[in-house]
Amino acid sequence: MNKKIAVVGSVNVDTTIYVASFPKEGETISGISKAIALGGKGFNQAIAAHRGGADVTFFGSLGNDKEAEFIIEEAKKNNLKCVFDRYGDNTGSALIVVDGKAQNEIIVVPGSNANPNPSFINDLDEYDIIILQNEIPEEVNAMVINKYGKDKTIIY
Repeated sequence: MNKKIAVVGSVNVDTTIYVASFPKEGETISGISKAIALGGKGFNQAIAAHRGGADVTFFGSLGNDKEAEFIIEEAKKNNLKCVFDRYGDNTGSALIVVDGKAQNEIIVVPGSNANPNPSFINDLDEYDIIILQNEIPEEVNAMVINKYGKDKTIIY
């Protein structure tokens, strides 16, 4: 019997800009290319577990913006089961700048990932394993651990 896995975590829309070298302070440079992709450690964990054949559901928070709709559509394309709360106006996002030496600089805007009290905390009873990480509020991780830690396997 496959164990059911819940991933409670972050989801972002990542914008990656590729440059030959990082700009100096106050400098404007031209980029080489740009990519938009799904991100967030939690969402990436859920996708990886799903692609590995696990029975996984992702639990996370989305804003009320076009990025949220992009995430929902991409989750459907990947056949990933998801439960989303709506929190605030903006979905989490990250700007990643990668230079010609494959070094990066990353700016993360937590947006909806900062939801301090997601309603889905009460929806984890049917899962055997719960995966957490540090891109959501510490108090959310604590709530999950306090509520389910005695009866479930928690991977943190």
